[in-house]
Amino acid sequence: MVINGQALQQTLQRDQLSPGTFYVDLAAQRLYISPFSREDIENANPNIQIEASTRGLLWDDKGEYVAVRGIRFRYAANRAQHGAVAFERRGDLAEDCIFERMNSVGASFGAPDQVVRNCVLQDNGQMGFGAFKAHNLLLSGCTVRNNNTKGFNKQWEAGGTKVVLSRGVVIEKSCIIANHGPGIWFDIGNENGTVRNCLIADNEDAGIFCEISYGLNAHDNVAVGNGFATDPPAWGGQAGIVLSSSPNCVITRNLLVGNREGFNFREQARMTPRIDSQDEHQQEQIWNHDERVCNNVIAYNRDAQTRGWFGVSDQRHWPRRLQEVNPKNAAAPIEGISLEALHFDLSQNIYAREENQPLFVWGASWLRHVDYSTIAKIQSDLSLERGSQVESLNFRSGADKDFRLPRNSPVFQMDCYPRGEVPDVKLGEN
Repeated sequence: MVINGQALQQTLQRDQLSPGTFYVDLAAQRLYISPFSREDIENANPNIQIEASTRGLLWDDKGEYVAVRGIRFRYAANRAQHGAVAFERRGDLAEDCIFERMNSVGASFGAPDQVVRNCVLQDNGQMGFGAFKAHNLLLSGCTVRNNNTKGFNKQWEAGGTKVVLSRGVVIEKSCIIANHGPGIWFDIGNENGTVRNCLIADNEDAGIFCEISYGLNAHDNVAVGNGFATDPPAWGGQAGIVLSSSPNCVITRNLLVGNREGFNFREQARMTPRIDSQDEHQQEQIWNHDERVCNNVIAYNRDAQTRGWFGVSDQRHWPRRLQEVNPKNAAAPIEGISLEALHFDLSQNIYAREENQPLFVWGASWLRHVDYSTIAKIQSDLSLERGSQVESLNFRSGADKDFRLPRNSPVFQMDCYPRGEVPDVKLGEN
């Protein structure tokens, strides 16, 4: 139901009707509407437009290499996790299209070698788009904004995007902004995804959230203003970029500025299926290891510039020499499980912070954790942040996404600055 372009929320009981909701009595074949401002619908003036949708699927593309261009798709009555527009065959193309104001997901991609170019996915009830086994999907020059307008559970599936069991997905030159949940979410067994030259801004939870997936390469992005929702279950998942139990990732030349937290590790005891597994029920253990987080600008984030949210009790995130033999509220060290064995390369990053903004916090808040205030101490204790520096960075105007810096800034000298252009952002030398 839509009144003058504003979607109403559905309620499942008539007695739960309140302004901005509707109820469908299927048995009596009646529709009950409670307008936002309690307008008199029966005697409505001609300026009130009421629309109702009954179609859950607007377009079902089952042909290979079909191109769809210049179409605005709107107002599907689709259920959760189902795209209103479904691209289901190899090589399909969506170009210059708009997918908006659906009940749940704007569009879904579910086959190899599909391309989404210069499209807008906005104001959808659950997500902008979802992808499942969409190998080599390319999303370029798109805008994904203000999705999850109906408040779906953000720990389940909601926000800008969610990619599942897909290999080689590339998201580039796009704006992922103001979504109610994560901006870009790789979740469950993805392999070798890439996010490059994107603006990822003002999403309620993480800007980029890589969860139980393999080999993300995130480079030359700007992530700003993410993660400020009050959402306790999202612990560790409200930074500009988050690696959550996701190994073999490379995070480089990103600007992570003004988020709740800049860069995070998030660790739990997790399992995931694999793309090529013949047994859909078979899963394998997955955890953060062999990570490279180098040559980034991590600056002026509120709660920490970098944080290790290791919500496990085996002390894996501490070097062997710093593990406690009889730890309180933690498991004793396991032979061979230590920070050295994780092969983390955090180095050559430029940090900046205000006096009240923590630099580097290692450990979950309910377990042993240390707030490091100097690079030297991080290097001494953890052997991380080799070659990294804390500087004062004078961006031209962060509020206007003008991140130009003086020519002599160390970010250029250390190759910590994005290469190429990022949409709606000013980059380069002052």
